Amino acid sequence: MNLELELDGLYILISDMGKVQRASHGKKYHMINNARTGHKWEYDAAATNNVPSSSIVLVGLTIGAIPSTKESVERLDNCLSRVFREPICLTWLKRAIYNLETARLISFQNGCTEHALEAEATGLAMSVKVTLGLKSMVKDSRYL
Repeated sequence: MNLELELDGLYILISDMGKVQRASHGKKYHMINNARTGHKWEYDAAATNNVPSSSIVLVGLTIGAIPSTKESVERLDNCLSRVFREPICLTWLKRAIYNLETARLISFQNGCTEHALEAEATGLAMSVKVTLGLKSMVKDSRYL
């Protein structure tokens, strides 16, 4: 499976966690809970490779673009590293989106909330899984 991801794109990636996870392309911000963390929730940010060939990503929802400059990447890292380390990925994601908007790194049309983005991403992922099997897709958020 190949996802067509833009180099400067900022995405919400929804994965089917029932499969073995491979690394992602770029920098991945997420919460993990596994044997390595003693089965406790921990925040993780890591530079990784290879999302376009990952077989578990159902949806890449584009929520913005961050220029690949050192300054922009540092602003992004700084903004996301200050998100309170929530034990649930979804809560962390919503707070991260709020921080990104507050820092003016991303912006959305009127009526968009963190909850609306969550509904859009999860709804799209469920649709992809049900109608397309495990074939991945990338789509721009309707709120861009």
